[in-house]
Amino acid sequence: QDGRCAYLTGLGATGKRDSNGNAPVTANAVLRVKLPERGAPEVFFGDPAEAGAGDKRLNDPQGLAVDGQGHLLVADRGNNRVVVLAEKDGSFVGSFVAPSPEWLGVSRRTGAIYVQSGENVIRFSPPAKPDRDGWKAVKEAGRTAIPAGKFRYPKNPKFLSLALDPSAEPAVLWVGWGSASGMTGVGLLRCED
Repeated sequence: QDGRCAYLTGLGATGKRDSNGNAPVTANAVLRVKLPERGAPEVFFGDPAEAGAGDKRLNDPQGLAVDGQGHLLVADRGNNRVVVLAEKDGSFVGSFVAPSPEWLGVSRRTGAIYVQSGENVIRFSPPAKPDRDGWKAVKEAGRTAIPAGKFRYPKNPKFLSLALDPSAEPAVLWVGWGSASGMTGVGLLRCED
């Protein structure tokens, strides 16, 4: 919130492999690095060595976003939810259901939450109140498939990169992919809500 911390996921692999035996399973925690010191990352939320659910654990956390209201949102893919934490101390504020979230962004103007779920981007309403019950009541407000044809690599949407301009009105979502995705060339698509 004050720009004095960076939050990270996907560091500290446990050495385990996924169910296909391909890629190392990443740590099940959000890490924090204090700025400007840039010291060693410290566990902010979760347990790096053990997946779980509830108010203390994560299962395969992916994307992160701040809402400008003191909250850090975590795409908790293995638990099919978005977890909301207090930026000041990492305490659990609430969560809402989202199918296999991989990336997320928050509009600073409207409070709408955008979540990548496979080949879809889902827009969720902002919470009526920023407490546990308010976050539970967050509902899907719209859904769109990432545009087909040359703008999508359907075999593996993980090759996509997404970024939300949090201050644009209407919200602008940038979708990009690189040549490593198996597609020819490099692409960038600008989408307005």
